[in-house]
Amino acid sequence: MQFTIANYMKVALERLANKRRLYFHRKKAHRFRRKLINKRGFEIVDRKLKRSIKEYAKQTFGSSSYWPWLALYTELRGEYKEGWLPKDYIQTFLLKTYNPKDIRICNYKTLDYKMLPDFAIEPLLFNVGTNMYNQERNRITNEEAKKILSNFNNEVVIKEDLGHGGHEITFIHSCKLELEDYSHISSYVIQPLVHQHEQLTALNRTSLNTIRILTFLNKTGGVEVKFAFVRFGIENSKVDNTSSGGGFCFVNSDGSLSNKAYNHIGFELDDNYQNKELFESINIPNYKIIKDKCINAHEMFPYLRIIGWDVAVNEVGEPLLIEWNAAPVLWVLEALRGPFFKEEVLEDNLKVQSRHTLSINERCAIGIYC
Repeated sequence: MQFTIANYMKVALERLANKRRLYFHRKKAHRFRRKLINKRGFEIVDRKLKRSIKEYAKQTFGSSSYWPWLALYTELRGEYKEGWLPKDYIQTFLLKTYNPKDIRICNYKTLDYKMLPDFAIEPLLFNVGTNMYNQERNRITNEEAKKILSNFNNEVVIKEDLGHGGHEITFIHSCKLELEDYSHISSYVIQPLVHQHEQLTALNRTSLNTIRILTFLNKTGGVEVKFAFVRFGIENSKVDNTSSGGGFCFVNSDGSLSNKAYNHIGFELDDNYQNKELFESINIPNYKIIKDKCINAHEMFPYLRIIGWDVAVNEVGEPLLIEWNAAPVLWVLEALRGPFFKEEVLEDNLKVQSRHTLSINERCAIGIYC
């Protein structure tokens, strides 16, 4: 690619945008770390350890400025683990490389059942633009759709495409659903409400408590489970998202739960939500089947290397895919149970690092845009 002023400006603006993102990422790490230290009353990262963390960051990621998230990890974990990937690196470089945005079709919930009919929830209806479709993906009139909803006569869930974090989800009885009220939404799916297994209801009776399975496509083409945890909502909440106030427990390899629960930034939940006896009494039904279904689903869509699967278990123990995520939160899990990607991505990290440390002139000359 020829060097031009336009190329130069494009790379310069990309570089400025990356610096801005990194600045705010690191500011957040400092804030979380201060909050944890104030809550706990002491800090683990002293000057000597901070120096070691900075040296590791510089050697591995090309800059010592990646140290803030690694320091937060250390405070959360209670010790320093070499091999961690800091959040700012994961978000700014790793996920962009492994999970390009242009193939993140997991954000379109109207496609889930079409792609994964043996795993996803069968919809009652779905809407795209001004058109309504039935389960067989045949276009129908609004009057026909209203008749289907009336005959179903039960609670349903409406999920918008491109929604995230449980914020674009509506729970309503099918007979009270007025389709005209959703005409402003470009596309959405209407699904039956899942009635979950009693083992998961025990965590919180008002929310659908799901298991997050993180699968990774390695260099040999195999798919492996990196970690799993179960999320549960707070009382009176219908969603289990930790960002909405819920908590999570890690799932052991046999389907049992760990005896500690955490919030969305890795702090242990207050005593009101810690119940060691309850956590230890729960075993995820058909946990091996859940893992196998996630692995099989990832093998069918190898365009993404990292996928987070949110799975519910219904009353009879059947795993049902609620949604899948190409930009899953990794840093909290990396801090508490990692490092997960030390061997697999170290070489790729260094390749990406070398791309991002080129001068503007060099990047313009070879046409690299990040």
